[in-house]
Amino acid sequence: MPTHLADGRTVARGIYHCKLEFGEDGYVEVADSITVHRYFGNRFGKLDKAVSAGAVFSQTYDEHGRLRTFVDPVGATTRARWRGRSRRAPGSAPRSRR
Repeated sequence: MPTHLADGRTVARGIYHCKLEFGEDGYVEVADSITVHRYFGNRFGKLDKAVSAGAVFSQTYDEHGRLRTFVDPVGATTRARWRGRSRRAPGSAPRSRR
């Protein structure tokens, strides 16, 4: 087990030890003994972007806070469509980055 968490500053206290730091505007950073995860929230309390082990995931939302797009680390995009205010229409499969 490493002596410090992945942030390089915090002494590791065990295999399940994690450090959470809460910043402004919905930013949260979680450090464990292997990596640092970064989460960027929005006004809906949902994630706009997550960075985990160098992989970036991003989402966009409509004016009601409903998921509009999800982009995975390889650039494949899934788009959500909605019927009315709350019923999700059948979505499309992820499309590769071109």
